[in-house]
Amino acid sequence: MQRRGNFLSVLARASATRCGGPNRAEACAADRTYDFRNMEISELQQRVDAWIKEYGVRYFSELTNMAVLTEEVGELARVMARKYGDQSFKAGEKEDLADEMADVLWVLVCLANQTGVDLTQALEANFAKKTGRDAGRHRSNPKL
Repeated sequence: MQRRGNFLSVLARASATRCGGPNRAEACAADRTYDFRNMEISELQQRVDAWIKEYGVRYFSELTNMAVLTEEVGELARVMARKYGDQSFKAGEKEDLADEMADVLWVLVCLANQTGVDLTQALEANFAKKTGRDAGRHRSNPKL
């Protein structure tokens, strides 16, 4: 699969207009004039969409992106199995857990964008669902 590069670099390139044009994107990231740590989920969705439109031409189909998401989750699972499980890394194999997680998030955001899911609203609803369902369940679990 073609690699998208470091997730923050990708987002920095997508923020070029915010930082004064396409030639300033990397400088913007380096100068920390844009603080990625405080990015809202809605902004992440907008920025991925802008990147796709500028660099990716268009979204892959939903079914293709579902397959890509599955592939990326598999790559994350491989790193997890080698780093925290019983397997060891092969010679030359990368162990960049953050990059693999960012790849999963990237494709998930693509799927949300192309299917019209507002991830902020979805997460708020999910928190409410989990809180209502699990408020005391885990505290009373003797296994935990």
